[in-house]
Amino acid sequence: MEERTGKILEKNFLTPNILELVLEVKEDFNFVPGQFVQFIVGEKVMRSYSITSLLKDLPALKFLIHLEDGGVGSEFIRTKQIGENILFRGPAGIFIWKDKIKPTVFVATGVGLAPFCSMIADGVSEAEKCVLLFGTREPHALFYKKQFEDFETNHHNFSYIPTLSGEALEWKGNRGRVTDYLPDLVKGLPDAQYFLCGNQKVVVDCRKLLMDLGVENRAIKIEIF
Repeated sequence: MEERTGKILEKNFLTPNILELVLEVKEDFNFVPGQFVQFIVGEKVMRSYSITSLLKDLPALKFLIHLEDGGVGSEFIRTKQIGENILFRGPAGIFIWKDKIKPTVFVATGVGLAPFCSMIADGVSEAEKCVLLFGTREPHALFYKKQFEDFETNHHNFSYIPTLSGEALEWKGNRGRVTDYLPDLVKGLPDAQYFLCGNQKVVVDCRKLLMDLGVENRAIKIEIF
């Protein structure tokens, strides 16, 4: 993959450990929504991050990053300042929404939401039917909630289902894990394809449940963060 340079334009903390990072890249950069790039964070050390922005946003390129204490990639990004450069390679990846005629269910937890930000924003207008099922623990971690609510208001073919697994008393919406909502989605959309993204355990659990419910393996696409 080609090596490129991105200059840091913004570092916006959405939570104490979730960062929206904005880079400025050269205008000849091109990608497909759902793809990722690899930040070069050390000698022979790279970390992959999905692009959350759209082609029309270029030369700005956005990422949603979970900063783990002591993580090599996390500490590298944490110490970088506005105006500094980051070397990266890409884009790469085949986690791409090609068939928009087929009903589609996107299932994400945490920063697994990242690739779906660009995929849904880019494809919702031409999709037959799509659903975003997003799970996290606390209300403040429902990243881009207003954006997806606006999509739901403006596109009759899109449904947004946020759910919390924590104990936030003020939350009046859905509760439980994303797996709690898959049986009804499979029943209501029997011919749907599924895109799963999040930590390994959640993705594995969701995939197993979908297959137990009769969804064919070829209709399930996964990306593990």
